[in-house]
Amino acid sequence: MQFLYSFCLSHFMNTKPGFRGVIKQRPDDFVVIEIDQNKCLATVDNQYIPDYEEWVIASKRRRVNETSETVAPDNSDLLTHKSSSHIRRDLCDVQDLSELIDEELFCDLMKMSRDYQETKIASDKRVNLGTCDDKALRTALHFAVRRRFPSLKTLTERNIQGEAEIHVVMDTMYQGLIELLPHDTCLKILLFASRVGLPASDRLTLPPDNDKEHRTKIHQMINRLFGAYIESKTHQLDEGPSIQMRLRNKVINRKRKMAPSQECQQESDDFYVKFCLQKTSLETLDAIQQLTNALGCKVTQVSYAGTKDRKAVTTQFMTMKNVTAKELAEVSGIGRPEKINLGTFHYTDSPLRLGDLWGNRFHITLRNVLPASSECTDVLDFLPSAIKEIENHGFVNYFGEQRFGIEHAVVNAPRIGLAMLQDKHIEAVDLILSPELPNVKDVVSEAKRYFQETKDVQGTLSKMPLFKTRERIVLQSLKRHGYTPFGATSALMSIPYNMRMLYVHSFTSLIWNHLATFRLDQYGHQVIEGDLVINNHSKSNSDHKYKENNSVCIVTSEDLKMSRYSLSDVILPLVGVESKLPLNRVGEKLTSLLTECGLVLQSFRLKRLGLHLPGAYRKLIARPHQLTWKLLKSGISKSSDGNCHMMLHPGLGDNQETIKMKEDQDNRNNLPMEGGRTGEGGTRTGEGGTRTGEGGTRTGEGGTRTGEGGTRTGEGGTRTGEGGTRTGEGGTRTGEGGTRTGEGGIRTERERRGRF
Repeated sequence: MQFLYSFCLSHFMNTKPGFRGVIKQRPDDFVVIEIDQNKCLATVDNQYIPDYEEWVIASKRRRVNETSETVAPDNSDLLTHKSSSHIRRDLCDVQDLSELIDEELFCDLMKMSRDYQETKIASDKRVNLGTCDDKALRTALHFAVRRRFPSLKTLTERNIQGEAEIHVVMDTMYQGLIELLPHDTCLKILLFASRVGLPASDRLTLPPDNDKEHRTKIHQMINRLFGAYIESKTHQLDEGPSIQMRLRNKVINRKRKMAPSQECQQESDDFYVKFCLQKTSLETLDAIQQLTNALGCKVTQVSYAGTKDRKAVTTQFMTMKNVTAKELAEVSGIGRPEKINLGTFHYTDSPLRLGDLWGNRFHITLRNVLPASSECTDVLDFLPSAIKEIENHGFVNYFGEQRFGIEHAVVNAPRIGLAMLQDKHIEAVDLILSPELPNVKDVVSEAKRYFQETKDVQGTLSKMPLFKTRERIVLQSLKRHGYTPFGATSALMSIPYNMRMLYVHSFTSLIWNHLATFRLDQYGHQVIEGDLVINNHSKSNSDHKYKENNSVCIVTSEDLKMSRYSLSDVILPLVGVESKLPLNRVGEKLTSLLTECGLVLQSFRLKRLGLHLPGAYRKLIARPHQLTWKLLKSGISKSSDGNCHMMLHPGLGDNQETIKMKEDQDNRNNLPMEGGRTGEGGTRTGEGGTRTGEGGTRTGEGGTRTGEGGTRTGEGGTRTGEGGTRTGEGGTRTGEGGTRTGEGGIRTERERRGRF
């Protein structure tokens, strides 16, 4: 699978000589401003703080007005095995299961429970209690079964007539617990976990246990089974160390307000504040980590529409769960070394999700702009025509390097994403905690190298710098759950959803890059039979929006005769469960790449990691929208600084120029699909142009390659190549005299993120 180590950025659209320059020499050379779905620009200038109590009153009034009148349920004949006279009782009065089901069914449940206790192995045996269409009554039955037979649980399934049918099965949690604890203790834990007969203190103390290793296994088992709402800690009692279980605070606060049987009817008390966050020279996750640390809350309480560049000044919308606007405003200005500024606060009922944006506005400064051709003697001889080429022909819509990591590195994001897709969670964790380059000696690489040599989680955690948020999250989870298959899964699940999804997206993005290059190699710039295109009739009249699934069609021979489509209409799939494939060599290439990785389309539903990629489509060619430019300084005839302004739209899907397939519970069906794309980290030009990374410039034959704010080098010293020099840490690498470019003009590759 050598293709995982090549990002395949090789084709250009421009036909005239271009230029080269340095991008991201300073953070403010690359300014990104998010545009929300109402086409409002993100800004932190507005410091008005809305009142929470006023919003709560207005929100409740709105919900009351929207709530339709309910009809009292008819409880007659709800259970087919019991007469209606025995179930017409108030829900809270039901205490005994025998009052809800007949004697024969009760005996069947007793036998099932006794068999389970003897064998300690859950079978697929089940008892059908009958049909019940009343949800409140089903809840009463659930608690009654759990109270009388803690090792059993109820399931509600629809029969062929569409009726709600209640089945009792063996609870596999009992099988996990009985391996470590006595029968009576297991039953107490199951009762406590289901909150039946909940003690006033909301705590359960297990018998003393002097075996530390055994206690560790119990902690891990409790966390695996009930970790979402129960936590366990060891306390020293007079009789010895004992494990104490308790409901997590968020569960306690909510459950004390209601009886267990009322849980299903209780509305969530969660609220959200939408605000704008401005950061400088920070990754999105690092900024969120600093913000949540200052507030004393969790990273998972923050949601956003997409990640932004690191080496840049970016402003974007975010939502924070259960934190007031006043609390957020008080921590504005935090951050090291650069401040994180907050503004434009208002309350909302729902969080942001990936893709909840209209686009982004970019202000890009290119420095040391030089012509690609020696025939040009002045900047103005080539800039106007080269930029016009970008507007007219656009550029190949490649994903930029920052989405993947370092090209040809031992470890990159697509490899981690592939391991997750292959359900190899230990391998994925090992890759996250592996050095990207083998010979680099810095504190992060040394910490990762120590982990690979020792597998010492605690020792690695002590060596890992605080700013490596993702790695520390994984290590802290491994410390709690152990370096085991379950521990590896838990470690991946501890990574925030958006970041977890990014690894898988990086793999699908790399596949897309290879398909784009293969498509242009095989068929050039002509539309051919079997291509996927956007139906021209699916545009709206105003916003140039596309419908999603039904707008994707396959080019036929009739389409070619009528010249219905051009290359700008051609799209390629971002592979997922529901992806349509081109009916030509491009589709065959995609299938072969997946087969090489041991994947099929269904592999993109990752149930154990809570990820689902239905699939998406991305335009092969992109054009920037509202592109303007001006020359800032031109003191030397062959060198100048220029400023470029453009607006890029996210399209449908995770990235701009991407069409999202329909997902359940989403109504973002028609996002605009205009504009170009830049890579996170720089500009790649046509003939004689430049491709940059985060903070510098990478040239082909004769240019420079810089890292984050400087020049990328080896470990020291200078090495001379054919026609130039290659330095170690801190120098310049040149080739045979020129820069690697396409056939003219700038191709920007700003990496966008939205909904796949």
